[in-house]
Amino acid sequence: MNAEPVTPPSSSRRDRRTFLVITAVIVAVLGGVAVNNYATNQQTLDNLAAARSDVAELEEDKEALSSALDGVTTERDELVGLLDDAAGQLDDTTTQLADAHADNAALVEERDDALAAQEAAVAQTLALREQYDPQIAAERQAAFDAGVAADCASSIDAGAIRLPSWDDDFASIDGLDRQTYETAVDACATPVIAQGVRGRCQDPADVEQVVRDPDAFTGDCVELVVDIVQFDQATGPCGFRAYFDTTAHRWSHDYKGDNGIFAAADPCPFLTAVGVDDVVRIWAEVRGELSYSTTLGGTSHAVSFHVVDAELITDN
Repeated sequence: MNAEPVTPPSSSRRDRRTFLVITAVIVAVLGGVAVNNYATNQQTLDNLAAARSDVAELEEDKEALSSALDGVTTERDELVGLLDDAAGQLDDTTTQLADAHADNAALVEERDDALAAQEAAVAQTLALREQYDPQIAAERQAAFDAGVAADCASSIDAGAIRLPSWDDDFASIDGLDRQTYETAVDACATPVIAQGVRGRCQDPADVEQVVRDPDAFTGDCVELVVDIVQFDQATGPCGFRAYFDTTAHRWSHDYKGDNGIFAAADPCPFLTAVGVDDVVRIWAEVRGELSYSTTLGGTSHAVSFHVVDAELITDN
């Protein structure tokens, strides 16, 4: 049996088949692209829808915030109004208080003036009564004398003038004042005090030893004779610098103590009549050595004394 020969397909049939294959491939590719684009577009649409939803929510939130802000603004305006009202009321109250204070000050001043006038009238009445009532004057004079006696005794006990019994009413007595009272007490007490002080200052004074070692005699109360060489503003009203010894000498260089600093408590009536170049007897307590600066810039040493009484010997 003989086989029939196979006739190869014609060229046109091959081309058609190739075309169909290529077309199928293109259609498949385009279909895939279309499907992919569809999926992508769908995702984009979904995202867009979500974005629109978010925008809508944001718009709602914005409207809510705007409404809340309007409410806050309204409340703020109301609070500002209340504060303005309160400030106005405070200003009014401050003004009222200032006016009331001024009125009160004026009333107080009027009251004080009235009281002062009343007191002046009472004082004038009492002054006239005391001036023309001899019994009152006698009582005041008796009280004055009793006060002097009492303060004289207390001053003697204290060793210094004291005036605890002074009464301002004493000044209403003609010719009497505090100075007069103090003078009377001083005249009564000072001689007795001086005698007592002088009696206590009986320690033996070896002037050469005192000059050599002043600190060794600190506290001793001695009787000395001094020749004053300085008594001025620099030393003060109750202090002076002087030569000193146990007896008076004609020449200053004969005094064994060539530099003593003497000071008394202020006031010091027993030094009233004392001055430079005077020779004075003093009763004083040794206070030791004293160093002081000189006008030339150096340092000088002296024996320091606290004067408790003095008596003028020679007034030069």
